[in-house]
Amino acid sequence: MLPPPGKHARKVSRTAGTLFGLRSLPEQCHGEPDLNPSTRTRLGQIANKPQRRSLGRHRRDTPGPDVLRARSAPTVERPGIWKSATDGSEKRRQVTSSGDHRSRGLERPRTAHIAVLVPAHNEQDYIGATIEGIQAQTRPADRIIVVPNNCRDDDETAAIAAKYDGVEVIELHGITGRKAGALNAALDAVLPGLAEDDLVVCMDADTVIHRELLENAERHFQDEPGLGAVSSNHLIKRFGTMIELLQAMEYERDRRFIGRRKGRFGCMAGMAAMYRVAALRDVKRVYGEIYDPDNWTEDWKLTVALKHLRWGMVRPQDCLATTVPVSGVRGLFLQRERWARGYIQTLSQFGLTRWTTIPWAKQVGLVWSVIARIVLLYLL
Repeated sequence: MLPPPGKHARKVSRTAGTLFGLRSLPEQCHGEPDLNPSTRTRLGQIANKPQRRSLGRHRRDTPGPDVLRARSAPTVERPGIWKSATDGSEKRRQVTSSGDHRSRGLERPRTAHIAVLVPAHNEQDYIGATIEGIQAQTRPADRIIVVPNNCRDDDETAAIAAKYDGVEVIELHGITGRKAGALNAALDAVLPGLAEDDLVVCMDADTVIHRELLENAERHFQDEPGLGAVSSNHLIKRFGTMIELLQAMEYERDRRFIGRRKGRFGCMAGMAAMYRVAALRDVKRVYGEIYDPDNWTEDWKLTVALKHLRWGMVRPQDCLATTVPVSGVRGLFLQRERWARGYIQTLSQFGLTRWTTIPWAKQVGLVWSVIARIVLLYLL
């Protein structure tokens, strides 16, 4: 009969078991699952010692037992049914009970319904590429709605859009308010069938969104329940002329500047932006219409309205869209005149508030710099 192993032998046995994924008989008798080294490493249980893990981002599918979970806020049920992506069972959405939108936001759903609205005015040359860009997304859109409005009789925008499978066409004639009027008409038809935490994308018909835009934008909404809008950062499609090259340099500079501000700056661009349905309904409840048809820059007006309603907004670097630039000097001048007029018009509509103080100060500084240059030239 052999003597019982000594202390040194037991230590060597435990070390070998740790290295080769083996465990002694007493360990196996506790009813624990037989885990291999890679699995035990992931769970932080090698040699019965919890492995230190970062408290930042963790794998959402298999979090370790030593991960500290954030305490969720108390929730209350609100009307609205959504379908589970796996079993089709009905579940109720839950939202936090706070009154502020930044903390009031909706609990993270498993998946949201995404509807893409594309108003188009004589866009037969670009609408095909725009639709193909939407259909090529890594996270497919649930609805794609093209809204041709006041197009010429010989324009083929509606006919081209109707050729694509799964694309709905709402053709409007006699609509007023340009792009804002078309979007309001489409939203009036779409919003009643959507829930509070569903998402709506409004984009131009000459813009191609990058393949991961819908997926990345939806993830930002899931990560921040109080987020009301996610805008794309736009790039230029071609550099055929010097004017187009200068616009490409301008847009790239703007994108990098917004990146240094961590996306918390700028307008929710009309080229492509995703909105939470609850935020759009909030704007309509307070201001009567989501997009102002009398404003020359309806996207900037909607941005300032969301700020006053305390909805969060962001322009992340992982949401990109490519648009067609203005090719001529006259077209560029008209575009910038419209942007400047709409900017001043928006500030005038809201007056001097917490969210318009800095923009007003910038305008005063611009006027002062122009006056100073004129006086300097006169003195010289």
